[in-house]
Amino acid sequence: MKVTIDIPLLQEPDEKVARLVELVFEAHQVAAKNNASASSEAVCMAAGGSGSFRQAVVAALMTLGIRHGPIGAARLVFTTDSYHSIESGAKIPGWGNSFFKDGIDPAWQKVDDYLKEHFEQEWSKVDAVTNELHAAGKRIYPNAAIYTAIACELCHVPAGLEELFFILPRLPVWAELAL
Repeated sequence: MKVTIDIPLLQEPDEKVARLVELVFEAHQVAAKNNASASSEAVCMAAGGSGSFRQAVVAALMTLGIRHGPIGAARLVFTTDSYHSIESGAKIPGWGNSFFKDGIDPAWQKVDDYLKEHFEQEWSKVDAVTNELHAAGKRIYPNAAIYTAIACELCHVPAGLEELFFILPRLPVWAELAL
């Protein structure tokens, strides 16, 4: 069953942005189901231990931060080009994946392709950072955080509310995992 949820404070996106958000939400669902991410694992463990879906969701949310789901930090990198620490070896929010070392997580390939085709300027920024990382000897690729951050930016999501685009699509998968 498909449900539409109106998110207050957001402008109605144009057709291209709405399609991007749809692809981002689909990719989050696939990634939550197929990858043993911190949030998905937390749901399983907390639901098994507590018997409570509510507590399992809280546990999943507590995993969000600089290592898992750093959407706000990735948005800052995207909007300010503040990734100049590549040379220092620091982690760049929005790049790197624990499960896919040789390319983009397949769950996110449609998002990447859609950005490249319909949002060339935004995709070019992602590609430039990726190329800089590769030139510095780091074979890491864009991840869910940067793609989600771009969708948030294009939807004018107020700063600090980026996790909405992470939580909303993953809730149904987390419910399934908690059972």
